[in-house]
Amino acid sequence: LLQNFNAALDADIMEYCPRCKEKWFDMGMRQGFCKRCNYRDNNKRDDEPYFFSSGNKLDFGAVPDHLPSLTQVEEQLIARVHVHVDVYCVRGQQYKYKGHVTNFLRDVGSVYTQL
Repeated sequence: LLQNFNAALDADIMEYCPRCKEKWFDMGMRQGFCKRCNYRDNNKRDDEPYFFSSGNKLDFGAVPDHLPSLTQVEEQLIARVHVHVDVYCVRGQQYKYKGHVTNFLRDVGSVYTQL
């Protein structure tokens, strides 16, 4: 039983989409791109850029090597949007959400200069 489990784990391979630069399991790759990119670009005209491309200003590029890895607190400090939702487990299997989801834009520049 344990050997079957290990074999199944070894068979599960992360896939990479070069257009949106996502890496995850079972992304539904077709023609070298994930199903989300294919869906977005399915009705694209010939003169339009791909959705996740530099022509559409959505090419995130690679993270430069000289940038340090940020902690979760540092990422939250410089993030432009914060989402907070309280999730409670009620009676074993049901979930209850309390409060509202509110997005606040923060002046990231002033917080960054104060750090």
